[in-house]
Amino acid sequence: MDATADKRDQAAKLRERVKEGSRRSRPRPGAVPLVAVTGGKGGAGKTMVAVNLAAALREAGRRVLLVDLDPGLANADILLGVHPRVTLEECLQEGRPLTDSVMVGPAGIMLLPGASGEPRLTGEEAFARAGFWSALRALRPHVDLVLLDTGAGLSPAVMDPLGRADLALVVTNPEPAAVTDAYALLKVWHRRARTLSAGLVINRVRSREEAFLTATRLRRVARRFLGCRPELIGWLPDSPRVAESARSRRPFFLDLCRGEEREAMRTMAARLLRGLEGGVPADPPRGVDGGID
Repeated sequence: MDATADKRDQAAKLRERVKEGSRRSRPRPGAVPLVAVTGGKGGAGKTMVAVNLAAALREAGRRVLLVDLDPGLANADILLGVHPRVTLEECLQEGRPLTDSVMVGPAGIMLLPGASGEPRLTGEEAFARAGFWSALRALRPHVDLVLLDTGAGLSPAVMDPLGRADLALVVTNPEPAAVTDAYALLKVWHRRARTLSAGLVINRVRSREEAFLTATRLRRVARRFLGCRPELIGWLPDSPRVAESARSRRPFFLDLCRGEEREAMRTMAARLLRGLEGGVPADPPRGVDGGID
């Protein structure tokens, strides 16, 4: 069986499992974790993190469903090098099951692609009104983890997924504007709901020390003014190989046999899984300033 046929077969099996599940009692909806990958600033690299994290989780043996929830600017399919035939917006608009949109990308990553240039889900509670969350419940029992790639900024289309996620990964980088925007995201959410289980991913760092410095500064401000201390889940180096993977439309995690980029993503996936499975993520190596406050 060739790769294309195998991907079609995996998608078909998911559809059949969902149909069979509808005839049986399902596990409680919250049994499968929802992880939102977000970031206050556009261009922080959240979609790149989401796509490669999905690949790392697949390597760890998890069935991952990546959902592109960036209304009007969806591009996870581009980074995966796949071509959607049906988007989640079309499924919701036409009353079709979300399984009609699910496709299987490289390494068996399941993707629920969004639409580009059609911002129909940008208003307050737009996902709920369109029936997205109830439709997603039918898929969750058949995968191990759902990654929600949100839009950038502070719009309702970003806040809604954060309110439903078990964990939010806030992607930022060492630039002052990016750190400020990441804090703004945490602050807006704190005002809205007061509780948010959050982790930090520091992208495009020149060294481990820079990653720790950036995370420490953000954690100190969040602890002082919001009373929360988001965990440092991981960091990624500022690497030309990461940028090249975006141009080649293939996750760098799948093409690098070794290297700090791949190892950093593998460590990130392991820490995420330990946290979601009820354990305490192992402390990262100590950096400058005595580690993370």
